[in-house]
Amino acid sequence: MMQAKILIVDDQPIFRRGLRACLEERGFAVVGETETPDGALEQMLQTEPDLVIMAVGLIGGSGIAACREMRVRNPTVRVLLMTAHHHYQTDLAQMQGFLAGASAYVSKRLTGDQWHETIVQILNGRVLFPDEVIWKAHLKEALTPREVEVLALVAEGMTNEEIARRLVISPHTVATHVSNILSKMRLSNRHVAAQFWRMTEKGTG
Repeated sequence: MMQAKILIVDDQPIFRRGLRACLEERGFAVVGETETPDGALEQMLQTEPDLVIMAVGLIGGSGIAACREMRVRNPTVRVLLMTAHHHYQTDLAQMQGFLAGASAYVSKRLTGDQWHETIVQILNGRVLFPDEVIWKAHLKEALTPREVEVLALVAEGMTNEEIARRLVISPHTVATHVSNILSKMRLSNRHVAAQFWRMTEKGTG
C-alpha cells in the first residue's frame, strides 16, 4: 500500500515541523509545507497530495477560501481545516468550511493518535462534521430567505393561511414555498420539516 501524501499549510514554522514529525512517525508522506493560500495552491498542483492539512487563518488570506479553490482545481483532493482559535470553532465557521468542500474542521491541539485517526477516516472517505453543522449548511445553501421565513413559521405551528397573513402573501404562494422546502430538503411532510427546523435552531443556541 502506497503512503498517503500530505501537504501542510500553516503560518507557524514550529507547528509545521512538529506536525510533520508526528505524521511521518505514523507512516504518512509529507510532500510539502507552506504558509500562504497562493503557496498552498501552487504546491497542491505540483505535489498532487491526497490530503491538505490547512489552517483557517493564513498569511495573506483565508484557508477556507483556499480550500474552495483547491476543490475547484482538483475535486479529488481532501482538505482538513484546523484552527487554534475558539472564535473560529463556531458552527458558522464550520459550516463555511463544509460548504467550501473540507472533510473536517478540527483543533490544532489534537494528540498524535487523534491526528492519525482523523486522517485515516478522511482518506477513507468520511466527512467528519457534526450532523447539525451539515444540516445548517444544507439549509443555507438550499433555501431562499423567503423559504427560511416560511419554514420558521411552519415550525411555530402556523397554517398556510396564518403564514399568508403574517407575510402578506397568498395561501397559494405559501403552499408553493412549503412544497419547494420539502423537495429541496428531501423531507416527507411539514411536520418533519418543523422538527428539522427546531433541531437546527436548538443547535444554533
